[in-house]
Amino acid sequence: MLFIHQPQKLVSQLCAQMTVKTLSGLVLGLTVLGIAPSGWAAPGSNLLRPGEVLRPGQYIVSQNKVYFFRVQTDGNVVIYERRGSMEYPIWSSGTNGRAVDRLEMQYDGNLVLYTPAGSVAWSSGTVNRANSYLVMQDDGNAVIYFPSDPVWSSRTRR
Repeated sequence: MLFIHQPQKLVSQLCAQMTVKTLSGLVLGLTVLGIAPSGWAAPGSNLLRPGEVLRPGQYIVSQNKVYFFRVQTDGNVVIYERRGSMEYPIWSSGTNGRAVDRLEMQYDGNLVLYTPAGSVAWSSGTVNRANSYLVMQDDGNAVIYFPSDPVWSSRTRR
């Protein structure tokens, strides 16, 4: 016979673990269906809208599926061009080797790469342009628009 000294504590721990697993499974299930949780860029999207984030390993992709704007696990943000089965870097933020938590398209119009401590590793410098958004274009150029005028670009047009 098993005797539990603190059954309420055990139940709450088990519920918390089940909730985490359920939420994790739900997020994965939604991502597979192409639906992103609130605040994340939709898989396969070419846009990063205000308030959306990319985590290391995530990316947005041009509509023609040739250009990828990717937050790498080494801390660098890189635009890749796909040619056949190979991908070639054409731009980077120069932040490789830094621990990063997320790339966020802020509501103030600034695209910011944050460290886990919350400090800025890189930014586009496009503050005071509320509701700007990032587009990975079919020509290889990543552009922040406010509202329809370009205010920043990677200058990688092909």
